[in-house]
Amino acid sequence: MNRLIALSLGLLAQGLWAQWGPWTEGWSAGLSAWQGDTFAFDGGAELRLAAPSAGTYALWRTGMGTRPAQASGRVRLDFNPSSSNFAFWEVRDTATSGGYRLEFGRSSDQLRLTRRSDGLLLAASSSGLLDRAASVVDWSWTWDSAAGHRLAWVLRDTLGVVLDSGSAWGNADSSADALGEVRFGATVTATRTRSVRWGPLSFAAAALHVRQPLAAARPGDVAVTEFLVDPDPRVSWQSAPGDFVELLVTADSACRAVGWTFTHGSGRWQLPDRVLQPGEVLLLADAREDWPDSVQIWNAPLELTASAAFWSLETADSQLVAWGRTQPDMHQPTDKSLGGWSLEADPQLAAMTRVWQSSRNALGSSPGRIEFAPVGQRKGGILGLLADSVLHVDWRHPLPLSTPAHYPFDSLALADWPGGHWVASRPHSERTDLRWVGHSGSGRWPGVPGDGFELPLIPDWVHADGTPGDCTLIAAGWPAVPDSGELQITEILFNPLPGEGRFAELRNLSGRVLDLSQLFWASGDSLAWRRAAVAGRFLLPGQVMFGAADPLAVARRYPAGDSAAGPRGAPRPGTWARPAVPGGPGASSHALPLTDDGGTLELRRSDGLQIDWARVSPHQFPQKIRETPGKGEGMSLERRGPDPDDWAHTRTDSATPGRWPQPAPQPSEGQFDLVQRQWPPQLAWNLDPDRAWLLETRWTDPDGRWATPWTAPQPIAPQHQLEASDPPPDRQNWLWEFRFTPSEGRPIRRSYLVTGF
Repeated sequence: MNRLIALSLGLLAQGLWAQWGPWTEGWSAGLSAWQGDTFAFDGGAELRLAAPSAGTYALWRTGMGTRPAQASGRVRLDFNPSSSNFAFWEVRDTATSGGYRLEFGRSSDQLRLTRRSDGLLLAASSSGLLDRAASVVDWSWTWDSAAGHRLAWVLRDTLGVVLDSGSAWGNADSSADALGEVRFGATVTATRTRSVRWGPLSFAAAALHVRQPLAAARPGDVAVTEFLVDPDPRVSWQSAPGDFVELLVTADSACRAVGWTFTHGSGRWQLPDRVLQPGEVLLLADAREDWPDSVQIWNAPLELTASAAFWSLETADSQLVAWGRTQPDMHQPTDKSLGGWSLEADPQLAAMTRVWQSSRNALGSSPGRIEFAPVGQRKGGILGLLADSVLHVDWRHPLPLSTPAHYPFDSLALADWPGGHWVASRPHSERTDLRWVGHSGSGRWPGVPGDGFELPLIPDWVHADGTPGDCTLIAAGWPAVPDSGELQITEILFNPLPGEGRFAELRNLSGRVLDLSQLFWASGDSLAWRRAAVAGRFLLPGQVMFGAADPLAVARRYPAGDSAAGPRGAPRPGTWARPAVPGGPGASSHALPLTDDGGTLELRRSDGLQIDWARVSPHQFPQKIRETPGKGEGMSLERRGPDPDDWAHTRTDSATPGRWPQPAPQPSEGQFDLVQRQWPPQLAWNLDPDRAWLLETRWTDPDGRWATPWTAPQPIAPQHQLEASDPPPDRQNWLWEFRFTPSEGRPIRRSYLVTGF
């Protein structure tokens, strides 16, 4: 009888349907047609689970079809199944959460066919069918729009003796109109990682259309966002168990990586074929290590070198997808280079050595989690630094390696120069060097320290990922060491919002290009000096920058003088962009020597010369702000003149780091008080009673990496209080943000740290 059932199903698949397939998989040809955890399965006459550790492992293949449909297969379980050890087979509607799932032994030791969308039981074997030390199940499933679902099985022992057979019918459920994926696998504990085997598997379905093959992934589709080259000593027992490289899929649609390789120093690893999904975060890592279940592994048994090394990710035809360099001195503080700490970078700037920084995660790394907030499209961004008559031009976003040597410079502009010309070397992805050659053969550029100049670029130049460059001029110079009075502290935020950081802004008052690498923040009552800028940082005349412990977080939180997070606007066409350093216009990685009550801030040269100083305190805010509970949290002070004590607050609930000239002043209004910081938090407010007000709220990560959507605007009374009603996701610390919008005037923003959930 069972043979007749199988025979009739086979004839139906071969003769009546326009098939997605049909296909039969016998495993002897390998897993080339399958996606997923290919590293966890060994092929042959049978497909055997060979998982590195406990967890759920699956393989799948895609197409497009609809009912009627049929599948059959064999599965062997070398254990008595349970909720922690079982096998499964699925057919999915990839456009929704629909489809069907067949489980072998997870519940009641039976075969169970359920609807994926809600778990509705459609058909099942008798309870206890698989309640034995080992089982071999031949199964089949048919789905017809009229007759519904039919599940059939033959149970054997490991010697082939038939123990049971039967079938069960489900209703004519049609919740999955399109079948886009077949998936199978197993969930196992550490002692059952090699105890599931799959025999031949077949499938056929009526075809809607043939799905177009996925496009091959190309350069620009993947960004490298994190490296851990030396996991020992581990910062914590929860830290990453081995070397890894974190990847972010930046492609707009699914694509396939076939024949890719990863190189680091002398090591080279062939990567298994894989389908890449948009926004997916993957780890190149040894799948045998004990990684958390939430981490997606692209198996590569990495052994990365802790010394300086070039790395690259390449396609099968040797096109560079991503590239760069790791080196120990990229860590700050330097003792993090001794092991256990990873290096991270903004996904859109990862090919640039200068933007990598030590992980700020308490575990030393954050595998599978992007630690940078999404940013908008980056453009331009050029830094020109003249030293030893060689102009080093660093591109904010890498250039294609295949470009001509002069690209994107105007060759005539390089040649038509008073007293000589510039000779361009073949560019690196992130830097081009221009060497000066005088008409007399002299190799010394005729300028002096402090001189600046411009070089035009060719129209319509592009970055490596195809992003157009919007700068038409290179601003370059020979930086000079600043003298007293050439730099001025112009803005200070000393009492930040909870979870945020302090910053101080500098403006170049001179007519010279100034080198900031020898400058330090100091305090009049402390011997501790904090470096103000990274090596190679300079300011052109009139340019502004800010210093902060976390410049990236400050730039995200105050993109344009507003306390909302977001990308900073692109430079205007026809100009040069601000120099590219970590944090955009920011240049420091050390906390300022200030408190919530202000203090004295000095800018000193390495030889001790005081360049400028300022003294700030809450008393410089208007009385109305000083009397509020927060006393000016998140509000900056701006310098009004040459007097180091002459500061004033000129705008509401905001700051403008790295922005000049400052926007027009805005009046401050409203009083706010976080009545209770523990759960459930409560906020009280006192607003202008002559205007109507709308309130929106949201929860935000204190690091500014993401936020929940704003609630719908709701009318509120000018004097009232609000208790939080929706708890945030499971985390210790959150920012509770408010946006008060008046019927006339500018909205008011507030943000408060809430703890202790």
